[in-house]
Amino acid sequence: MIVEHLGHGKARPGHGKRRPGRRVCERSNIENASEAIPMKKGEAVVFTDGAAKGNPGPGGWGAIVLLVGGRVVEFGGAEDHTTNNRMEMTAAIAALEFLAAEALDDHVLIFADSSYVIDGATKWVAAWKRRGWKKADGNGVLNRDLWERLAALCSVRTRRRLLSWKRVRGHAGVLGNERADEIASELALGNDVDLYDGPASGYRYDPAELVRDAEADCSGGDRRRAADKPGVGGGGRPATGKPCGGTGAGGSSTKPAAPARKGKPHSYLCVVDGVARRHPTWPECEALVKGRSGARFKKAMTAAEEAEILSSWGVSLTKT
Repeated sequence: MIVEHLGHGKARPGHGKRRPGRRVCERSNIENASEAIPMKKGEAVVFTDGAAKGNPGPGGWGAIVLLVGGRVVEFGGAEDHTTNNRMEMTAAIAALEFLAAEALDDHVLIFADSSYVIDGATKWVAAWKRRGWKKADGNGVLNRDLWERLAALCSVRTRRRLLSWKRVRGHAGVLGNERADEIASELALGNDVDLYDGPASGYRYDPAELVRDAEADCSGGDRRRAADKPGVGGGGRPATGKPCGGTGAGGSSTKPAAPARKGKPHSYLCVVDGVARRHPTWPECEALVKGRSGARFKKAMTAAEEAEILSSWGVSLTKT
């Protein structure tokens, strides 16, 4: 049972059920699985997300940790009455607490879609602490209990330059973010979720693709947002520099992003109940795969990439 109570509100037990890793192919094992993950040497990668139905209302959080040794661990939890921001924070706290408990001294890269969490952790929290956990206007900092926990966890790594953050766009087909969102949303609704813990070779998604996909979104996200609405960041937030850029201690860029796959996606592919479909937009694809056990989905930037994805899945396309 993987449910934690990290803040206000009553935790709902019995929702996130840990499922042991299951080998799905014989071509790799836990020792060599990490070789396929395009991470920096000694770097763990984390995806986090949170959800609240009503905001405030029933909430859930989800996190995925890709470990250096080729292990993938999913986490999730729920609370009866909470906010989206608190669930976003809880997901990051849970991942960092796990890494601390495992005594893992690797660099950690966290992909999240919450400007509140990333900006708070890298820009705001130091000033809040100096002012006695008060904002510039003199009012107390909301969610102080969680900010104190997150700040303590971050400080251990940031002072040794072992932590970076990158913001991805939410609900945009970024695979790792979508899986974390699925965990969070299903738990918020009170549904059971199988949480994976095992070798990368047995995970439902290719960890290498999770990282490449997130890096590509970070590299091209600013241009897409600017094209959508000049002067406004994703989700209607004011643009602040480079919202998809990496931030380490002090909030400065610390790692070069992977080359972006520029341009509009050719298609969004999915397989549900053994049937492959093509969709022109992510919302259409998302509506079909959301909450469906065993569903697969992926973004294709070109017709050639689409054909390659379908071939790797061993399916033929069913037109929609």
